[in-house]
Amino acid sequence: MKNLSCFEAGCASVDVARMGLLFKPKLRRMLKTTLMGEGESKIILLVDESAAGCAARQTLLEEEGYQVLTACNASAALEFLQAAKVDVILTDYRVSGHSGAEWIAELRARAPQARVAVLSGLVTILGLTEQNTGADAVIAKGGHEVPQMLRVVRRLLEPVPRKGARSHGLQRAQARSGE
Repeated sequence: MKNLSCFEAGCASVDVARMGLLFKPKLRRMLKTTLMGEGESKIILLVDESAAGCAARQTLLEEEGYQVLTACNASAALEFLQAAKVDVILTDYRVSGHSGAEWIAELRARAPQARVAVLSGLVTILGLTEQNTGADAVIAKGGHEVPQMLRVVRRLLEPVPRKGARSHGLQRAQARSGE
């Protein structure tokens, strides 16, 4: 599986936005050829300014079979969203000058098809929820983060039922009851 991170651990101070602009055509070709093929795994964009945390989460997600793009700042994340169709965005709540619900709203505007999960060490302190962040899921960083993150990613990748569509189980129950 190809490592498509925008930085190498220890090089987080590189101006990724400028680098992305310089290599934009090359980046787009690479993303199209490696990620847009038929039958490819789901694409997750991981946005976190902590190089160590980002690398650890990337490794875990790749072991589960996902393609993972990592962005160490907001500019790099927005570049990836412009270049590739992302299925899930896992992002820190505060990222380089963007905070909270405003950041989530910007991500949704740029990638309306993507599901968004917030990762934060301040979930309890700030009282972060799906309702007040605008995210599809909120994950607390810490001891239970890994299994929770993997469960959330699996859930977010499930097809979203269409409005007005009934679940198969509900249809069977109603058929039995004669409705």
